[in-house]
Amino acid sequence: MIDTYQLTPEYRVSVDYDDTPRDSAECWYDTVFYEVESYNNLGIHNGRADIVAALEGVEEAVNGYAYTGPRAVSRALIRHLERHGYKAVYRTLPGQFPSDWISAVIAVSDTAGVELDGAVNDWERWYNDDYYVLTLERRHVWHDDEGATLETWDAVDSLYGVALENSNDANEVKQAARWYFDVEEVA
Repeated sequence: MIDTYQLTPEYRVSVDYDDTPRDSAECWYDTVFYEVESYNNLGIHNGRADIVAALEGVEEAVNGYAYTGPRAVSRALIRHLERHGYKAVYRTLPGQFPSDWISAVIAVSDTAGVELDGAVNDWERWYNDDYYVLTLERRHVWHDDEGATLETWDAVDSLYGVALENSNDANEVKQAARWYFDVEEVA
């Protein structure tokens, strides 16, 4: 568990890393993520199969003709995508650790109604695995026959795959928990 934040006297929320396998941004809408280079040479090519196959052909042609580096490949990929109805950009994503960087062309279809900046943010979050589990807990006070009390926190509800900018920002976590779990703020 990363941390716990008090919402009301009766409710709190705990935050933890969500390590469940997740769909990539291509599953949410018509986008493309095409790795040009990375520290680990991951070979991530996500998107519609016909688009990825065409991009692989473009990359092979550029590399076979006059390879001048990843920038030349990325420019050729972007030009190809733009000629076929996509908005595209070349970005380097830092990853979780210094050796996790990846440079990729990220693109969205002109007809998908998706902003390119939003798709870039979603792919970066997917690559960095910035998803969390929020668990709503309710306070339970136990009393025994001798008058002693014991306080426990019982899990009431959980939500997986929550995207947070900063899991250590109490206000952001509390706001997300109140919205997802519909817990009212105490005056």
